[in-house]
Amino acid sequence: MLFTLPADLCTLPDPPIKFTGLPHRRLGHLTTPRLLRDPQTLDFERWVAYARHVQVIGEHPHSILDRVSFSPEVWATLTRYGPNPLLPNLRRLCVHGAEVQYLSNDTLHFPFAGSLRHLRCPVTSRPKDLDILDKLAKSALQLEVLDISTEYIAERGRLERYTLDSITLEKSLIPCLLTLSDLRMLRLPNVTGISPAALSAIGALRSLSELTITITDLLTPLDNGSSTLFPTLKTVRTTVDELRCVTAFLYSISSPLLETIWVSCHNHATSAAVIRFFSASAVYQQHPRLTLREIMLASKHVQPQPRCNLEEAIRPLLNLHQLASFSLFGWETLDIDNSFVAELASAWPALKTLHLRPSSDPQFLSDAAPSVTLAGLLPLASLCPELRAVSLAINVDVDVPAPELRPYRQVTESRLRELHIGLTGPPRDPVQIAAFLSDHFPWLYNVGYYPRPGASIETRRGWGIVQALRCNLSLIRWQERNWAERLRRGSCDETSS
Repeated sequence: MLFTLPADLCTLPDPPIKFTGLPHRRLGHLTTPRLLRDPQTLDFERWVAYARHVQVIGEHPHSILDRVSFSPEVWATLTRYGPNPLLPNLRRLCVHGAEVQYLSNDTLHFPFAGSLRHLRCPVTSRPKDLDILDKLAKSALQLEVLDISTEYIAERGRLERYTLDSITLEKSLIPCLLTLSDLRMLRLPNVTGISPAALSAIGALRSLSELTITITDLLTPLDNGSSTLFPTLKTVRTTVDELRCVTAFLYSISSPLLETIWVSCHNHATSAAVIRFFSASAVYQQHPRLTLREIMLASKHVQPQPRCNLEEAIRPLLNLHQLASFSLFGWETLDIDNSFVAELASAWPALKTLHLRPSSDPQFLSDAAPSVTLAGLLPLASLCPELRAVSLAINVDVDVPAPELRPYRQVTESRLRELHIGLTGPPRDPVQIAAFLSDHFPWLYNVGYYPRPGASIETRRGWGIVQALRCNLSLIRWQERNWAERLRRGSCDETSS
């Protein structure tokens, strides 16, 4: 829209060219327009004509494309002399740090009231930055998505995030939430210091369906045991220091609509803590309208989490028959065998993704042979028709069952696309593995792995052979399916005649 204004009104200075491997390409630069003269009536008339068509500004704050950030000078001119509201049909707005400071100014009206539905804004430790929340509470009651993050600052040669203390946050956030009755999504990533009072204010939102939050203390909302908080919550994404923090939080959610639980844990979590977390997640299996479909637990600790008895930890979840995605990342060893994989396949027939992946750093992975073999995947192939991705530590050195040798056999219709087998070395028999995978997983696209230290070249060469063979065999399986379908149709035609 800036390019529709006269060239003598404002200028967009050329940023320095960044090297991207492509000539004459500037990526991700923040451009600040500069006024060259005082605007005239005709300038504002032209702005108003185009402003009605603007619905999104800065939707992708981390886009590789150049971004425009208005300077306080431009904002002052537009908000002081321009139309009110400035952009009458704006629905999504992402502002930058300097803009937040300016828009929080008490002397200016909020220029995006009326149609704004989605706001993303970073804040700093300066209390004045949070004044924008006061303006939202007065002027943007229709807001549906509020995304507040903390900004990075340069400190002693490195980037660090601002932190907000709970008193500063609560002073502005709680009054704002009390007025935003239509709020559906609240995202507070990297905002620490959430207190029980703030958590209670969030939980009282009657339309809230998605919550992203950081919990650093063992706290529960101030609901006096009423169990009416978070009544419509569907998705929870939380970062915690201790796993027990989110376990206590889950018990305060009253929503029967909960579908997704994502947790990232910074510190070590014992096997007992994992069991308690999954037991808290399984509480929702008792509700007749249960919809829990996705659970993800990931470790952000530098070193992998200690050994976990996965069979004991997951068992409380086996009654969640609608579960479509289960992920556990960052543990050193996950004890599981073929028989328990068969139990999972039987208990979760709607499964689409199963990720039981230890640390991605080979130096932290156990060199012991896993108990799961390729044959252990067969129950997943036959009982989980929607399965698309699997990550498991698999022992590929054990012989696999031979395929049935009969003409035009009906091959399995598993739609698995991605398989990750964990830490491995060169395959002992590439032909046998490729034949097994193409026979039972004809739609498989990729097999991922971590090469065992010291055998990286041999491992990549061996699994490259498996991939090439599997692709060729998949074409043969495709032809077999066509033959089987023709035979079936021919027999049907003979029967009908």
